[in-house]
Amino acid sequence: MVRPLKLYHHSQAPNPRRVRIFAAEKGIELALEEIDILAGQSRTPEFLAKNSSGAVPVLDKWVIEKYNLAFWQRSISILSRSSLMQ
Repeated sequence: MVRPLKLYHHSQAPNPRRVRIFAAEKGIELALEEIDILAGQSRTPEFLAKNSSGAVPVLDKWVIEKYNLAFWQRSISILSRSSLMQ
């Protein structure tokens, strides 16, 4: 059984929405973890260890390494050299 990709997101933020749309179009199951950026959850030491800029979206590091993904926060270009895109 393939475990879903864990996406740290804020439901109202535009960049995480783009990642969710991309995943839905590709049939990729996501395990969503809501980060309340308005309450400062993205500025905690635990979250900053995942993304030092404190921005969402964030995928677990193992996902990025396994699928060789690259995300650009501003332009939401999602690239992959793996079977994920096929």
